[in-house]
Amino acid sequence: MIELSNSLPYNLEAETSVLGSILLDPELIHVCDLKPEEFFNPRHRLIMEYMYFLKEEDDRPIDHLLIAEYAGKNIEKIGGLSYLMEMRNSVPSALHFTFYQDIVHKKAQLRKTMKIMSETIQKGAEADNPGQLIDESILPGVLADGRAMRRSARPHHQRSSPVERNPASSPRAAGRRIA
Repeated sequence: MIELSNSLPYNLEAETSVLGSILLDPELIHVCDLKPEEFFNPRHRLIMEYMYFLKEEDDRPIDHLLIAEYAGKNIEKIGGLSYLMEMRNSVPSALHFTFYQDIVHKKAQLRKTMKIMSETIQKGAEADNPGQLIDESILPGVLADGRAMRRSARPHHQRSSPVERNPASSPRAAGRRIA
């Protein structure tokens, strides 16, 4: 198997910022669409699992004390109460949550694609018949992942803006000069 562990894409700061943003503004858990397994750092995965548990358990509030309480004896696996507080304090504002979330999601998609490609290379090296690799392999999964990545790769600043939705409201349409 090809060794990928040293070259896997991840952004620990973005992961920390996602979790810290939720600790600053617990309502963000309702718009978070990340799965715990999308986090590269195992402690971040576990913290996200705890956050989702608190959300689903009678919609309990999410804060560092309740996460620590739920973690119980496993508190050290998530870095302790001090790590939760540090994470919360490391994010100046939760306003950029969606950008942080997109970074984490894209890095997870890249890791998944790299894993699939590595497995495909390994199967190719072991295959007796190239057609067998195409028919039985995970190539359809690679293609599907690639299409999903292209759809989500458009940066926020290129996504639909109020001007795109209503071209008449653009400064040009109104006859104003754009500086």
